[in-house]
Order: sequence, then structure tokens, then C-alpha cells
Amino acid sequence: MTLKLTPIDFIKNKNVLLFDGKPIFALRYECHHSKGYRGWDSIRSDLQKCSDCIDFLKENEKNPSTITWAVTTALIITYGRCFTSTDGNRTQLEQSDIPAEYLETHNRVMAFRNRYIAHASGAGEASYNIFGLYPNKKCKQILTIAAPHYFRLSGIGPENLNDLKSISEYLQKKCKTKMEKCFQEIVKKIHNLNLDELYENFADENLDQNYFPRFTPGEYKLHEFTLHPDTSVTVNVKQ
Repeated sequence: MTLKLTPIDFIKNKNVLLFDGKPIFALRYECHHSKGYRGWDSIRSDLQKCSDCIDFLKENEKNPSTITWAVTTALIITYGRCFTSTDGNRTQLEQSDIPAEYLETHNRVMAFRNRYIAHASGAGEASYNIFGLYPNKKCKQILTIAAPHYFRLSGIGPENLNDLKSISEYLQKKCKTKMEKCFQEIVKKIHNLNLDELYENFADENLDQNYFPRFTPGEYKLHEFTLHPDTSVTVNVKQ
């Protein structure tokens, strides 16, 4: 797959990428594996939100309210989002990713999503409709007619919540494994690039040719990623 590179102007955007607190040349990259990485990371993030929703619902199991219903709705929509893609281009989980022991719960939740939460098919809703007659045939008359009393499913049972939590935790680990594989491929592609060609992107004669920053020896990792209100970014890599 092609690796698309976009060099970032070092003079105008010197602080985009800081390594050990010092600005370095930076290039944005885009490829099939970076798209896959962010797709799996998006799903992982959604699954973490599902786990948070489940924890909240379990803590408030005996106190149903408008808020618990809203959280239930958010849980089902967010969970279902991990298994759907409107245009087919977004990374998504498949039913085959679900452990066999939790497949029944998964199908039940997805059916609830498809037939009730995301679409109004009438499933999960009903009304109790009743009227009354005088209790003797010798005096036949209609005594009362009650208006239909509407009711609907108001939540997910404790057993299903526990299963969903297990599913979420299992799938988060699976997403992280997928992300690691994508990143390994990205690293491999970038290390195979021609260094001379990369540095040609920074051949501006206005660059300070005497800038030779020194870095503290050791292992480095992403320390901070800051997205500023003006949409500019600062990536800080430290020990």
C-alpha cells in the first residue's frame, strides 16, 4: 500500500513535533495501516465507553430513572456502532469476533438496537388495553373503558450487563492486538523509506544549518499530544 507523506513546514510550525523538548523535522503520513489503526482505536474507545456505561448502570440498578434509561440507550447505540459501517469503509467488528458463550447475549442486544433503539419497529413497546362489564348477565352494561396504558422495556437485566462487560473487555484486548499489528506495519514501511529523499523535503535554504540539537540517551515515547483550538497540533516525545 502507498505511504502518503506530507512534510510540515519547519520554519512556520517549529513546535509541531518536540523530541526531548527540542523541535525536529516532521512529516505526516497516511496509509492503509494508519487508517486501520485509527479504526481499531475508535472501536476500542467505544468499547471502553460501553464498559463505563455498564458500571454506571450496575451501580444504579435499584434506582431506575431517565438518566439510567439515557445511559442504557447510549450503551446499546455505542455497542452496535462497533459492528456497523454505513459505507463499508470503516473498520468494524463481526459477529465471529464474539466468544461463543456470549453470542446469545450479543444477538439479543443487537436485535434490541436494530428493532427498538435505532429504529422504531414497535418491538419492545406495548400497551395494556382493558374495559369492564357489569359482573352479571342479567344487568348487561359497559361500566368502564380505560385508555391504553403504554409501557416499554426500560433497561438491560443484570445477567446481560455482566455478559456485555465481559464481551467489551475481551474485544478491547482484541482491538489493541490489531492496533499493534497495524503500527508494526507502519514502522516497517517508514524505516524502508529513502532517507535522502525524506530530507529533500527540508531543503529550504532558510533553515538554520547550524542547528544540531543533542538528545538525552534512553528510550523515548509519546508524552503528550495536544490539539489546540486553532487546529494546530503539538506532539511531545519524552523519556
